Amino acid sequence: MTTPEPVWIYLDDELERERLAQAIREIRQRTQQTAQLRQDTAYEPSYDGWSLASLLAHLNALDTLGRWQLQAALIGIRPRFSAQRLHGLNDWQRRFFQHTPLEKTFVRIDEHCERLCDFVRHLPLAMLSTRVWLPRTETWSTVERAAQIYFLHHWQEHLQQIEAQDAAPQPAPPTSSESEV
Repeated sequence: MTTPEPVWIYLDDELERERLAQAIREIRQRTQQTAQLRQDTAYEPSYDGWSLASLLAHLNALDTLGRWQLQAALIGIRPRFSAQRLHGLNDWQRRFFQHTPLEKTFVRIDEHCERLCDFVRHLPLAMLSTRVWLPRTETWSTVERAAQIYFLHHWQEHLQQIEAQDAAPQPAPPTSSESEV
């Protein structure tokens, strides 16, 4: 699966911040709608070993961790975590959240969504270029871009993964003569 080049929103005015907030809302709504259609298989490891339930809980948890990281950067704290440590956290989340009830995660996603939108709306203009370490790529970015990577692009990437998995050809069920063998 190829990841498309991200579209960046420049957050230097109120209109653009609201545009990002709306995009954050929309990607969560689309993801939840897609997940609701797959509730019968939500706890099966279908997405590179992740269940749908663990994938959604992971996205929600990373929203919080991403917001905390950006808040820390805004006050001058810029921890540098390795990609290896991030992969370890992700692996733990995959196992820990495997059977998290979808309804519970949906409620938490909705609660966090408005918190994230408020956070984006109130980012200090003078601090948008503040440096933030991105563990996944082990590179520096800015608060402006990292907010979009964590709260929008990460969600888009996983929604694309869910949709691609569901579009993949599924093995045909055995015929009655094959199942007797």
